[in-house]
Amino acid sequence: MNLKLDNQQTDDAVVVTGLKMGYGDKILLENASFNVKRGEILVILGGSGCGKSSLMKHIIGLYA
Repeated sequence: MNLKLDNQQTDDAVVVTGLKMGYGDKILLENASFNVKRGEILVILGGSGCGKSSLMKHIIGLYA
């Protein structure tokens, strides 16, 4: 996964490319990519235990 945060040279606040995450043998995301522009609000919705917190931990680098 490549992550770029707060690059003052672009309008992007967050850029994620090639994100892969899962648990054990179960792959939840593979090669996921997205960007969040400055001033945009990103909402991540889902039920309990579906991976919202895990996704954020991957993005900020708490999980490798």
